[in-house]
Amino acid sequence: MSRFDYSYREAYQKIQAGAIGRPIVFRANQCQYTDTDPLYYDYLRTCGGSFIDAVIHDIDLSLMFLGEDCTPKACSAHGINAVVEDLAKTGDADNAIGICEYWDGKIAHFYLSRTSGSSGYDNQMLDARGIHIDAIPSWYDRYVPAFVSEAVGWVDAILDGKPMPVPLKSSWKALVIAEALQESLRTGETVKFDRAGQRIRS
Repeated sequence: MSRFDYSYREAYQKIQAGAIGRPIVFRANQCQYTDTDPLYYDYLRTCGGSFIDAVIHDIDLSLMFLGEDCTPKACSAHGINAVVEDLAKTGDADNAIGICEYWDGKIAHFYLSRTSGSSGYDNQMLDARGIHIDAIPSWYDRYVPAFVSEAVGWVDAILDGKPMPVPLKSSWKALVIAEALQESLRTGETVKFDRAGQRIRS
C-alpha cells in the first residue's frame, strides 16, 4: 500500500528524474500512537510480529527506492518492550530496529515504535529548503487514497492486461526479509543469504 502513497510516489519520481540522486541507504521511521486498549494488545500478540505486521510496508519501499533487483545479504534486528512487556514471550518488541544489508552494497534501516506520543501521521521530505512535514491526524484519512490507487492498479492489470503495479517477486522478497528480521529479533542471531537470495543455514 505504501508504494501508492502520493508522498512516496513524488519522492520516487524525483529519484527517477535525477533530482535527488542515487539512493544507497534507505531509512524508515514508523512511529505508531501508543494504544493501551486490551484488544490492541491481543492483536499485537497474534499479528505475527512487528516486522511482519508493520515494517513489511517499509521493507517493500526499500525495494522500490533502492531497486527491485536488490538481494538480501544479511538481516539483523534488536528490540525492547517499553509498554507491552509480555510481547517478549512471543519474541516480539514494541520498539524494534532492523537492518537489511543487500548484496549490491546498499543498506536499509527500519525503526518501528508502537509507543509514540504522536497523534498524527506524516511523511517528511528533506531537501535544500529544509524539512517539509505533511501531517494528517487520522490513519484512515492519511492512507485511504493510497488504498484506492492500489486497488485501481491491480484491477487494471487483471482486467485490462496492464503491467502489475507491484512486481510479485518484490512482494515475496519483502516477506522473506520481514520473516528474517523477525527471526533475528527473536533469536538474537543474524540471518544470512547467499547471492541468489537463499537462506544460509548453519
